[in-house]
Amino acid sequence: MSSARLLRVPLLFLVCAATAGVLAGPAAPARAEDQVPLADVLRALHVDDLPMHYVILIDRSGSMRQGDRYTRAMTSTRAFVTALGARDRLTLASFNAGVSSFWDGPVTGGVGAAVDTMTAQPVEGSTDLGVAIRYGLDKLDPSDTSPAVIVVLTDAQEQPPGGSRYAGTGGQAAWDALRQQAAAVAASRPLRVYPVPMVTAHDADAVLRVFDAAVVEQLGQPATQFQQTLESMRVRARADKAREYLREEHTTVEAVLTDPGTLPLRGGTVRVTLTSKAKYVPLTVSGLDLDVGGLPVTTTAAEPFTLAPGEHRTVGLRVAGHGDTTTVGDAPRRSGAVRVKGTVGSSWAQALTRDIGLRPRFELAGRPGRVGVVTGTGLPVPLVVGVPGALVLLGFGVFAAVRLRRPRMSGELIVTDPAVAETLRIRLQGRHQRLRGGSVSGHRQRTVGGRSPEPAVRVRYRGRTGTLQLRQTRTIGPATVTYQTGR
Repeated sequence: MSSARLLRVPLLFLVCAATAGVLAGPAAPARAEDQVPLADVLRALHVDDLPMHYVILIDRSGSMRQGDRYTRAMTSTRAFVTALGARDRLTLASFNAGVSSFWDGPVTGGVGAAVDTMTAQPVEGSTDLGVAIRYGLDKLDPSDTSPAVIVVLTDAQEQPPGGSRYAGTGGQAAWDALRQQAAAVAASRPLRVYPVPMVTAHDADAVLRVFDAAVVEQLGQPATQFQQTLESMRVRARADKAREYLREEHTTVEAVLTDPGTLPLRGGTVRVTLTSKAKYVPLTVSGLDLDVGGLPVTTTAAEPFTLAPGEHRTVGLRVAGHGDTTTVGDAPRRSGAVRVKGTVGSSWAQALTRDIGLRPRFELAGRPGRVGVVTGTGLPVPLVVGVPGALVLLGFGVFAAVRLRRPRMSGELIVTDPAVAETLRIRLQGRHQRLRGGSVSGHRQRTVGGRSPEPAVRVRYRGRTGTLQLRQTRTIGPATVTYQTGR
């Protein structure tokens, strides 16, 4: 890009994200209600900071006296040149058999006076269009690559004088050289040529003899209406400047997934860093989401957002699993390709394509990757084998503790209950024995001085409990209970 252009110019359910990646997404359609007008685009680009060279060549041959053509041309020219930007350069000249220069340099407040002087000059002589065009091309410095506009106002009644190199059949070589010079200028810088007809729509067709049709914009109307198209012509020139700013523009958003480590299947966040590669154009990203290729996870798309030129932004995307497999052993896993998807567009899209003449490609770009997903609640084999063993040991321990706590019984238990007509005499045997109204079991008391005391029993009768040693009597509930040796 020339020096002039450089002025502005992401408990048991797991999502395992391996090397994450990104693929390109489609371009977002440009919605009319979101688009900004060309004037706002030009203002945001500061196109007036990029100089443009205007070359205005006005026919002042004798035929331009008819219908006051020259005066009308100068009136339109004055309005045109005084509206140019302060950084623009102007070459202003009239021509007949020769060329008269009235301004060649940066645009200042003095251009109006120069036009007035030019208006007052005599209108006479023959028309040598070749000389005028060569003069204009010579003023375009090949080392300056800023955009240029050449405006030629003529009635095309071309009559080069006898001594002109462009006269007669012998002038063909000169016209060929002029075409080569015009092609070289068009190749070195952005160039647009406006032939302005003074009488009929075809008066300026002769300019096509020199310039390639690709750089010529024919207004298709005589100069009597040139004043009406002045502003649109200036806007087109400013759009040419904008095209120079944007010729090497990259309307791409680069997306990079940050490795989220291990995410719970019930939900987690994957972070995506997006970078606008544009230097001037704002880029809008919508529908940003993850395409996980059928893996058992769901994602939530991000809300639309706009990136300023060159902006970096990190966006969190919600990821939740829905695997439901239950297994023994290692948990099952699946893996597949993953990409960031979404659409990229711009509020400038319409102006870029319709008004500036560019065909930008909006895209989301990055590198592909893979993702791993745990699809169930599988348990490790050691845990599966160990739990039953632990339960067996626990049961054995409980059984042993109960058995050791209840020794075998001997002797006789006598129960006297006022509510019962007869006294109960129960011969004790075994470790546990049911009674009418309760139960009795052997009871091992704590040792005293390292020796075991006499045998004891624990009696439960009608909801009350008591412990009796041999030859002991106690009241338990409504009954009197005696523990004695057997008969």
